[in-house]
Amino acid sequence: MSNRGTRGWMAIIWGCILFGVAVRWIGLGSLVYWHDEAYTSLRISGYMAKTLHADLFGGSVVTPDNLMTYQRLTPDLSFADMMQSLIIEDVQHPPLYYALLRLWAGIFGSSIWAIRSLSAVIGVLALPAAYWFSQELFQHRTDFVRPCMTSSFFVALIAVSPYQMLFAQEAREYVLWTLTTLLSSVALLRSLRLNTCLSWGFYGLTLVVGFYTHLFAVLTVMGHVLYGILVSGRQWKRLLNFIATLTVTSLACIPWLLLALNPEARQGASWTANPIPFDALLRGWGFHIIRAFTLPPADGSLPSLLLYAVLPVLLAMLVYGSIYLIRTAPLTIWSWPLMLAGSAFLPLALPDLIIGGMRSLPSRYLIPLYIGLLVPLAYLFATHIFQKSRFRRLLWSGICGLFIGINALSCLSAARATTTWTKDINHGLLSVAEAINEAPQPLLISTSFGINTGTLLALSRYLKPETRLQLIDDRFQPDFLILPQLPENPGSVFLLNGSLPLRLWLEHQNDLTAELQYGDWFLSLWRLE
Repeated sequence: MSNRGTRGWMAIIWGCILFGVAVRWIGLGSLVYWHDEAYTSLRISGYMAKTLHADLFGGSVVTPDNLMTYQRLTPDLSFADMMQSLIIEDVQHPPLYYALLRLWAGIFGSSIWAIRSLSAVIGVLALPAAYWFSQELFQHRTDFVRPCMTSSFFVALIAVSPYQMLFAQEAREYVLWTLTTLLSSVALLRSLRLNTCLSWGFYGLTLVVGFYTHLFAVLTVMGHVLYGILVSGRQWKRLLNFIATLTVTSLACIPWLLLALNPEARQGASWTANPIPFDALLRGWGFHIIRAFTLPPADGSLPSLLLYAVLPVLLAMLVYGSIYLIRTAPLTIWSWPLMLAGSAFLPLALPDLIIGGMRSLPSRYLIPLYIGLLVPLAYLFATHIFQKSRFRRLLWSGICGLFIGINALSCLSAARATTTWTKDINHGLLSVAEAINEAPQPLLISTSFGINTGTLLALSRYLKPETRLQLIDDRFQPDFLILPQLPENPGSVFLLNGSLPLRLWLEHQNDLTAELQYGDWFLSLWRLE
């Protein structure tokens, strides 16, 4: 391709990067603040859920602002209280992101926009980290076009990926995990190439930072070990330095690892072991591919168009790109994205296949997989767009342009939306809030069971201030045995995610009739007339 064509594609790539930076900030506060993000606010405030339950879930009438109190920083609770909250109730989430966010919220406040803005900043920082990673991976290529253009396309794909964009707007640690995964990848590639004390020290630091960001960073390290053994051969000095670095890193991670291995600590993710049908597992895996490049619906179903049209096309591109990478690039290059994707997916997918469960279904657990998927595509576009054949150049330029365009449109759609698939169990939370706010003198009854506590914390941001809530702590006995005493003038009574016995008791004791106002897989709102 001529220099003019190269300059044209570089202009498109820079446009993608600038678009990716901008779209991470557009609509930062418009997406619904959901269950998991509400728990983020609870943790960084230093409160514990048991304190919240003791104070507000006694059946007395409270307000949305009472729930908001537990999501704001206060001088009465310190950094040590935040750490205690994580260790006692949420140790499966390491403290680094929460520590950074507490400092951030101390400066910018506890609004939705302020809390999420840290993730947006980290999401922008991931773009130069992606370029550095790709340059390090392809740097030994002898030709000029492929290393530079592959890295440029890789950054562009990261920038316009709706998956990456959505997690850059989420008040959780996953975008920081993306950044640490890219940095640890760069650090290992540099260490294996340079084999200096400084390079290995930087690699060890990135591993510690990654582990204290997300526990599943350990899975990526397993892939690192396989890659290091594969490419090192019999260079024993390099292998010994690798082993020494991993040993020191392990010592630094032991304190939190011992806490996380406590059986009680693992209860927070015990739901992932619940068995599901095999066809549902396969459909969930298909969703992973679709979510990487388009914006699918959030109700867990795969429409025919996506399942039978879009998914095969995406799979064909990924398979062809991977085969082409393996055939034309050396082992040191093509084995890396396979290691990155495989180490994230296989340790979770194999137990699901063998003993049952859904460990491999949450997309937020598979950050390295989504990075690994983009490497062969970036290489494919960078090599095929610049071929000598004019027909092939035009064909692959069209494919690449269409692919990037679909990604960008998905990002714009997400930026304009109020809810997406990342909101998971609270996808319909705004519909619940709207139904309650439209009623005169609303009184909302709910419990602490299951997802309710986090859902109520999130819902408190969207309820009108005069809304009254009666909350029941049913962790130790069934909710219908602690029936709340309604006020003399209850107004419009709603029940959120209450059990059938509780609803029937409320109807019987107060001469009311229940009518479903909103219902999905996770939320049910009944109005008691």
